[in-house]
Amino acid sequence: MNKLLTFSRNFVSLFIFVVLITSAAHAQSPWTPLTNIAPDTSGGVMLLLSDGTVISKTYAGGLDGIGNIWDRLTPDINGSYANGTWSTIAPMNDTRLYFSTQVLKDGRVYVAGGEYGSGLSKGEVYNPLTNTWSLTPNPGLTISDANSEILPDGRILQACVSGNLKITRFYNPATNTYSLAPPSLGIHNESSWVKLANNSILMVDRNSTNSERYIPSLNQWVADATVPVPLYDVFGYETGPAFLLPDGRAFFLGSTNKTAYYTPSGNNSPGSWTAGPLIPAGNGIPDGAGAMMVNGKILCAVSPSPVAGNVFLTPTTYYEFDYITNAFTQVSAPAGGLSNNEPCYVSNMLDLPNGQVLYSQQGYKQYYVYTPTGAPLAVGKPTITSVIQTGCNSFSLTGMLFNGISEGAGYGDDWQMNSNYPIIRLTSGPNVYYARTFNWNRTGVQTGNLPDTTQFTLPVGLLNATYSLCVIANGISSDPVSFTFSPLPFLSSTLAPPDICSNTAFTYTPTSVANSPVFLWTRALVPGISNPAIVTPQLSNPNEVLLNTSGIMQTVIYNFTTSSNGCSNVQQVTLGVKPTPSITVAGPTSICAGNAALLSASGATSYLWSNGVINASITISPTTTTIYSVTGTSSCSATQQVTVTVNTLPVLSITATSTICIGDSISLSASGGLTYLWGNGNTNSSIGIAPNITTVYSVTTTDAFGCQKSDSITITVSQCVGINEISTLNRNKIYVYPNPADEFATIIFNTNNKGNYSLKLIDVFGRVIKEEHAEAISGENSHSIYFNEVASGIYLAFLKKGNAIYKTKIVVK
Repeated sequence: MNKLLTFSRNFVSLFIFVVLITSAAHAQSPWTPLTNIAPDTSGGVMLLLSDGTVISKTYAGGLDGIGNIWDRLTPDINGSYANGTWSTIAPMNDTRLYFSTQVLKDGRVYVAGGEYGSGLSKGEVYNPLTNTWSLTPNPGLTISDANSEILPDGRILQACVSGNLKITRFYNPATNTYSLAPPSLGIHNESSWVKLANNSILMVDRNSTNSERYIPSLNQWVADATVPVPLYDVFGYETGPAFLLPDGRAFFLGSTNKTAYYTPSGNNSPGSWTAGPLIPAGNGIPDGAGAMMVNGKILCAVSPSPVAGNVFLTPTTYYEFDYITNAFTQVSAPAGGLSNNEPCYVSNMLDLPNGQVLYSQQGYKQYYVYTPTGAPLAVGKPTITSVIQTGCNSFSLTGMLFNGISEGAGYGDDWQMNSNYPIIRLTSGPNVYYARTFNWNRTGVQTGNLPDTTQFTLPVGLLNATYSLCVIANGISSDPVSFTFSPLPFLSSTLAPPDICSNTAFTYTPTSVANSPVFLWTRALVPGISNPAIVTPQLSNPNEVLLNTSGIMQTVIYNFTTSSNGCSNVQQVTLGVKPTPSITVAGPTSICAGNAALLSASGATSYLWSNGVINASITISPTTTTIYSVTGTSSCSATQQVTVTVNTLPVLSITATSTICIGDSISLSASGGLTYLWGNGNTNSSIGIAPNITTVYSVTTTDAFGCQKSDSITITVSQCVGINEISTLNRNKIYVYPNPADEFATIIFNTNNKGNYSLKLIDVFGRVIKEEHAEAISGENSHSIYFNEVASGIYLAFLKKGNAIYKTKIVVK
């Protein structure tokens, strides 16, 4: 039936809705208009791509008003399609209206035919990865507004509207070829196809009550049971969509106001049909949209059943059908009220991953989402068994029910909006992202406990993070699993290990969440680190002693290459190598026996000496040569040693006569050292003394090591009788009287020859107090010496004549 003419007649009223004001109209509407208006008017079919975006055929593009442009709807960062944004993909090669559509197992899109436009007998395939369309071969037959189904092996069973209207072809996406397929038993044109749980495809032959199934395992169509009610109208041979119900039955909605249930046999034998409830108010669905919702109910757009001369009547009203209660419940129209002034064939529906249904009307730019009430069906809930990384940015997901329990939305033969394939959603806080799935292992529905797999890749620019990942089939989501993602294999071990001290070993064990990672590392030369560079990639983990010779912190960078699944990533592990503190010990390295000394450490903040002292300084008094060690700690520790040598004290002795007569003088001689210091300040080893009372004389000697020894001697002075005779070198004799003397004394001496002589009066400190000169005669001589201005005390009279020396003591009172 020519819907394009009917559409043209109604185009003037595209934006006019008849609003019926009822109490229901004032209730909370399940419809939400999209915030953003589409760039082009809807041209019919909408498809859910495997990356979670939607493409919608429009009337834009081309030269015939049919259009070859698809608008693309992308949900916002919170996963909202109502707040999503629009863009445009590359145009098709041909213009098309009412044509076959399938999303292929590899994520590409197949389109073929077109009741209107230039694509009548041609197909093409859209690649979302390259945003390009490529032509399929011409099957040599008209495809038109024909039906299609995807088979278990990924091929398309394509109906062709040619000849006797029973011809079909196989399209193989892997080889981009068409091949012969078995013809149907009755006319497939205008029919709705339903995929059953055993992968067989059920249809009701056009304008009849005969049903048949294509059974893939037999590669043939087989006759099935008779439908008890007519589903096709007799004026346009139209019918409505059909769905597989959650309980395994199929439900067909007719262009008449009739519906029918089909119960499968579970094998290749015929099933059974029963009549369903009438569509309310004399309505039917002569080509119109419906969608199986996540709660198991069917949302459908209906309009009056066809009459002679008018197949596509207005208005369109909307119902939810509940297969459990076997009843239709009317809901509001998208723009408000209970209906809109359009035939239902302009309606289009698509199940979204968030559980909503996307709705569009041909010729409109305003789209809507419908939010069903109630919880998603548990029987349709997918499960996840594992997520495995298989490549640099490719993963494999395993589980069950990835293809859901129905094909999703339906229309009739004009296009297919199946969405029974896995969609992967990731969430992080409020943010929502969709992966791109491909190569899912099944195309069936209600697969029960059979294992399912799909490959997926993540969106470009997805941040490294841990996400909640779920898989969705026809809007029903699995429970989430934790999923940690990096676009490249990455180190899960720390990239900033704790700093180490110089001259200690650095060990590092790399880890990664990647699958079977391989780690290689190198290390560049670092000034201040004495270790040579490691330029040959190392497979074994780092384990090396690093020596910092700079005195300041140095940064050593290890370049790690992590490889997994054919993908590599380079990351840097940064290590701080702290310098060893420079510990200095101040203090003597040798001491004299019996002495104490102070050793002081510096260069750190805390110290520990080998004798247990924890101060910076210690006092020592070793008896033998001793090694002292101190450990200084700032952030690192270092130990310094000092050897303290103990030197023995010098052996000091004093040689002298310990008793003398008053007035006598003697010499004190010290030995055993290197230098000497007497109590009177004399620094000679020997000193002359003439004490008039008993006196203690002390001397300190110092040896070559600086060690000192002190000693003393007591010189006892006696009161001797008379005048002592002091022999001279020539044994000459000298006499003094009076002695002790008062004002003067007379000195008598003998000499064998005459000549000059000198007489000196010397005190006990060796000082010359008085000196006189005279000439002696041969024989006895006398010399008087006066003591005016001479203090009382003991003096030495020293007389010298030639080589003759005369000495005697004189006591001056």
